[in-house]
Amino acid sequence: MDVLVLIGRVLFALLFLGSGYGHLAQREMMAGYAAGKGVPAAPVMVVLTGLQLLAGALMVARGIWPDVGALLLAAFLLPTAFIMHGFWAETDRPRSQGHGTDPVPQRPLAGRCGTRDVRGLRLPR
Repeated sequence: MDVLVLIGRVLFALLFLGSGYGHLAQREMMAGYAAGKGVPAAPVMVVLTGLQLLAGALMVARGIWPDVGALLLAAFLLPTAFIMHGFWAETDRPRSQGHGTDPVPQRPLAGRCGTRDVRGLRLPR
């Protein structure tokens, strides 16, 4: 059972490792998108959120303070779902539909950050 929990934590963390890397590797493009959404100091925020994603994912995957790592990931996911993927604020229908699916996986992933196996707590036997 412990091996399955570890595999689940690593697979969960891989989602965020890729995203964190993308934030840093494509920071100019991400900063332009964030600035277009009204994020203040977008270039700095893109780098900070990329580091936040990497740190949280590594903490969860390695089991080093996984509860803090899960909190870092949830602290990224919840505001991002509403600030960056606000499909309800779009007036252009095709753009609205493109954003329609983006926030959907973020809320369950944020909820997943609160589960015991991600945070590294032992499951009852």
